[in-house]
Amino acid sequence: MRTVNAYAATAATRPLGPTTIQRRDLGPHDVLIEIKFCGICHSDIHHARSEWGAATYPVVPGHEIAGVVAQVGSKVTRHAVGDRVGVGCLVDSCGDCANCRKGEEQLCLKGSTLTYGSIRQTQEMLNFCARHRIGADIEVIPASKINEAYERVLASDVRYRFVIDAATLK
Repeated sequence: MRTVNAYAATAATRPLGPTTIQRRDLGPHDVLIEIKFCGICHSDIHHARSEWGAATYPVVPGHEIAGVVAQVGSKVTRHAVGDRVGVGCLVDSCGDCANCRKGEEQLCLKGSTLTYGSIRQTQEMLNFCARHRIGADIEVIPASKINEAYERVLASDVRYRFVIDAATLK
């Protein structure tokens, strides 16, 4: 088991606070990512506040992760230690069912782990942005400012994505 630092909500009405979480040992098909940055948005707020159904607490919100491969399992062939990688909308879809074959991995018939959104539509948007040289406007924040960022999102006092600098969790 590996212990990592995080910020978590312990209840729907409580602010997020620093915590540690236990991560399972690396499996043969796993990639361990040293997270450098993690996005937060309305989806995270809705989930942390149980607005999309009952959440299981503690909740560590955040998605759209960017980092560097720190370790790979024995059967991993696509990535190597030191590769820059990102985790988008979901992980763990089967890739084989009818929905996955149609590019709708978020609707995987065998289950998936959502980090919000759809792979196909997200990729279309990323391709469009790359073709037209459109970049994202972000505000990088330390983890200690996550509650302030949430309040600014709720007040519509932001026109871009907040991104947590994971180095500030140490």
